[in-house]
Amino acid sequence: MPKWARPPRMKVTPPGTLPYEPEFWAPASKSEALRALVLATLAGRGRVLGRGPWPSDVRVLVDAIRALGADLAEDDSGFTLRSPMDDTCIAPCTLDFADGGAPLRLGLGLAATLRRPVRAVGSPRLSVRPLAPLLAALRDLGARIEGGPGLPVVIQGPVRGGLVSIDSERSSQFASALLLIGSSLPAGLRLQIPGRLASAGYLELTRRMMAAYGVTVGEDGVVPPGRPGVRDFQVPGDWSAGITLAAAAAFLDGPVRLLGLDPDSTQPDRAATSHLSILGVHLRTAPTGWIADPVEPAPGRLQIEVGRVPDAVPPLVASALLRPALTVFCGAAHLADKESDRRQSLVELAESVGGRGAVTPDGLWVEGPLPGPAARIPQVSTHGDHRIAMAAALIALRQPLNLDDPDCVSKSFPGFWSQWPNQRSPA
Repeated sequence: MPKWARPPRMKVTPPGTLPYEPEFWAPASKSEALRALVLATLAGRGRVLGRGPWPSDVRVLVDAIRALGADLAEDDSGFTLRSPMDDTCIAPCTLDFADGGAPLRLGLGLAATLRRPVRAVGSPRLSVRPLAPLLAALRDLGARIEGGPGLPVVIQGPVRGGLVSIDSERSSQFASALLLIGSSLPAGLRLQIPGRLASAGYLELTRRMMAAYGVTVGEDGVVPPGRPGVRDFQVPGDWSAGITLAAAAAFLDGPVRLLGLDPDSTQPDRAATSHLSILGVHLRTAPTGWIADPVEPAPGRLQIEVGRVPDAVPPLVASALLRPALTVFCGAAHLADKESDRRQSLVELAESVGGRGAVTPDGLWVEGPLPGPAARIPQVSTHGDHRIAMAAALIALRQPLNLDDPDCVSKSFPGFWSQWPNQRSPA
């Protein structure tokens, strides 16, 4: 679809009584796939394997890696890195990161290890998302930077490494981008993170994945020089999407089966299952995966700390709208910097379907219960945000709505609508 074209609208209505127990496959983890691709690229060889279709954010980074000179092949099993990036090339190139915040930040880290000037561009929303702290850190490490504080920007390395400080209050991806390239730098890296760290669990995920590739990150933030090892990495299912799939049990008032989710996963949003349990869904293991059962939600006013599970907030907010009480989500100020300002987008979603809500300095609050089908089907905007679209899809299991840009889910979950049990038609 051309960038100027108006996105399609879709009418989404409840499925009615289902004659079967819904079964959902979680998509491949976007977070782990992106980090594995960076580590394989720095290793110069290796495979990143998983169950497709791949999120569009993954494809954005794949395109960037190829543009930087690496031979990255794809088949039904995943991606194979057959040769490293071309560190002899000095010809300029342009990388289009579309709407991908994580691909942009991790891709700029890769680009900074090369001698060629690399121009990064992206969508209007991506162009205003936070980037300045990463650019400042790369400049301190020796990169030449033209432009900023947002896109477009031109970066030229190679960075040499050493001691650097990074402000990660608005995104842990800044620190992850630096850690991932640390071992490939001639002087290694010593990373300092003063102040508050947003989404700390994702930085821990970066550390654990680096360890899987043979790269140690010391407690003092030291990454010694020495490239990542070559390995095959199997990308597990995505717990951020899994929370949405599990939440469907409360809206359908019946159990749903979840496949492809590792019970021992270290993905941060795995922890959101405890939040989901107080909002009306309990997960239990089964021989072939998980079963999500609807349960009675906790009564009265609730306050939920979601700073460590940022991508699970939209399905948690949707679930909270089933309760006839106030639910406060705190620790979520950095949701303002996502594909949309998710605090405001979620409040708009709540109000458009008959709930109440408001943005707070630290997050947001919402209050239900959903009133049920209205005489006029509400118009719901996704704001081009994949996680807002999936939160709206949960609500549409209870009441009809018209949804704009439903295809934005492909950013993290390209097979979402083919599994979802709504009835769908053009709006």
